[in-house]
Amino acid sequence: MKRIIATFRSGIAFAFLFAFVGTGCSKDELSRPEPEPSETSDADIDRWMFDYMKTHYLWNKAVQQVKPDYSLEYEKFLDDVLMKVAAQNNVNRDDGHWAINEKTGKLERSYFYSNISRYKASAATAGIQTRGTREQAQGLGFEMMFYASLNEDGKSAPYAFVVAAVTPDSPAAKKGLKRGDLIAKVDGAEIKDSNLDNNWKKLMTTESGTVKVALYDMNTGKTGSDLSITAASYADNPVWLSEVLTTDSGKKVGYLCYGSFNYYYDDELIAAFEEFRKEKVDELVLDLRYNGGGHVVSSAVLATLIAGDAYKGQVYASTKYNDDRSRETPDIYKLGVAQYNTTNSKYRHDKIQTALASALGLKQVYVLCTGDTASASELVVNGLRGLDFEVRLVGTTTNGKNVGMEPLEKEFGDYEYDFSPITFYIENAKGERDYGNGFEPDVEAVDRPFYEVVDGDNYEYHPLEWGDAEHDELLFYAMQWIETGAKPVPAPEKTAATRAFGSMQLRTLRPARVQNMVLLPRSEE
Repeated sequence: MKRIIATFRSGIAFAFLFAFVGTGCSKDELSRPEPEPSETSDADIDRWMFDYMKTHYLWNKAVQQVKPDYSLEYEKFLDDVLMKVAAQNNVNRDDGHWAINEKTGKLERSYFYSNISRYKASAATAGIQTRGTREQAQGLGFEMMFYASLNEDGKSAPYAFVVAAVTPDSPAAKKGLKRGDLIAKVDGAEIKDSNLDNNWKKLMTTESGTVKVALYDMNTGKTGSDLSITAASYADNPVWLSEVLTTDSGKKVGYLCYGSFNYYYDDELIAAFEEFRKEKVDELVLDLRYNGGGHVVSSAVLATLIAGDAYKGQVYASTKYNDDRSRETPDIYKLGVAQYNTTNSKYRHDKIQTALASALGLKQVYVLCTGDTASASELVVNGLRGLDFEVRLVGTTTNGKNVGMEPLEKEFGDYEYDFSPITFYIENAKGERDYGNGFEPDVEAVDRPFYEVVDGDNYEYHPLEWGDAEHDELLFYAMQWIETGAKPVPAPEKTAATRAFGSMQLRTLRPARVQNMVLLPRSEE
């Protein structure tokens, strides 16, 4: 018997075509099962992930219907399982961000939230990369970047990476890189379609090594000399900026730019609010535009600092697991009450309670948000609204992550693997969790990390620093709302978007496997 096998590959799906030639085939030959694919060196890691998902993944019943392929390396294995679960009527729709495909006009999943990362277990920086749960971070320090065309058509190469956020004490910050800078070259090469993804990864991943960048000057149209930045570990303090702003009528406004919910820095968060209390601020603007989340405890600390004694003891959030875990006691977070996890002493936190002494006790809060405002950031919105606390949003629609993870860690060989599948929903006091499409803003405003000063035919480009209430469109409208008491109605022809390089289209680049997320292939624009 002659057997011909043709394999067609599209993403991670496989199709097999069998053609049998000849008439002398026995019944046994025809019914012989296909051999199992050969296992890879990652098979033990694959089994570890799959066993955990069968019991803890929020849609574990669908996982139990999946035939695992242990021939795949660990990242592709996770992709394969998630896609096979999604093939079951998209039961895991809430595992991932959905957005409109500009080409097709259809709503599509952009990426999965469930993820796995690995780090050198023997290295000095081992295990310090997971955001929100560890004191140190590793990498260059770029937290958020867009990309844009420098070509006159505004669409094609050469491109520039537009720096949107840099962690203050990181290697990039120490080299002078800041919000609003434009990177035109990486390791001496212009940024083109062929190297766009790889260059982005060099700047954003944790194992970058030394990278050379050259900045582009919008005022002169010239690219500067190479600047070398070497990846290192650094303090991951998420309190990027806290200061008091004053409106024209003299109202004092606390402004907090907060990068992630990292419980190692809850003391720094509380200290920022203590300064706000001393300054007797009247209102608070919470800048979460690039805050992708972190630990629920820190979210409860922040909500306590905002709402204060009037809400002490009220339920802020609770977890809901899959049906097979229905007998497990859910985590319940109350404002102003210490949160203890009796099964893991690592998570014994009293900061939610101690935060009360520095709380502002406000009646409302203004949140600056974008599509990168996710998870614990959205929990602040949902949790406070569940207590009928006024949360006013300025910016664009948030990410829509109404689920969370219970990370699992294990060493295999020379690496530590951090596995974070979605394992629970997060609900407010009213049982509300239906924000999988994100929270829409009360005032829509465009986020840009630079602005333009126009004088006749002349203009000057300026990086937009945090807390610039005059030029930052999001902060400008929040301050206007505070000053007048009326919700602003932006005039499109006068927005910062039209003032600041209207022809430069800022686009978000999401190559596969970055920022601790499993991503689907990005759609070309």
